[in-house]
Amino acid sequence: AQARALSEAARVQEYAGRPHEALQTCREAAELARRADDVRLQAALQLRLADTLDRLGDPAAARLHRSAADRLLGEEGSAYEIRSASTES
Repeated sequence: AQARALSEAARVQEYAGRPHEALQTCREAAELARRADDVRLQAALQLRLADTLDRLGDPAAARLHRSAADRLLGEEGSAYEIRSASTES
């Protein structure tokens, strides 16, 4: 629950024009999701990190996070499915 709350806080920070703070908050959320062994949330956070890094002008790092999301998902589903589910909430 804590990881999801931080994820939403990161979203708000990004909408408020604070991408660097959003990046840090999202990293914290990803670590909590990892500790909780929530693979789908980890993947969703990796995608959010990738999107933020793209906005900050770091496409190479963004690609790494997208690759990490794909590896996390494996049989769980595609990154597209995760992205769609995370934007519905």
